[in-house]
Amino acid sequence: MARADARLWLRRSGGLAGVALEADLDTSTLDETERAAVLGALDIADLPALAGRPATPPVPDAFTYELRVRRGGAEHRLAFAERDAPAALGPVVAALRARARPAGRH
Repeated sequence: MARADARLWLRRSGGLAGVALEADLDTSTLDETERAAVLGALDIADLPALAGRPATPPVPDAFTYELRVRRGGAEHRLAFAERDAPAALGPVVAALRARARPAGRH
């Protein structure tokens, strides 16, 4: 059975310079290796539980993330500090960070 692709969006804000970065990604556009890693991470992550976690308070000069995942008719929105990033979503965040650009310059 084929895995359902996902539409992903990430915003990273904060940090020393305070420059917000954004990225969006359709997993169907990834090469097979990266697609498998990202979809595998989404498969094992408990997105409803992660989306229901309260956001941690911001830490000065640290990055904060907003992540939106649209897959299989469901959408989940997560917010987390860099130090509290869900480990299961590491490949997802890495794929998006690699494509991130200053906010408003896609």
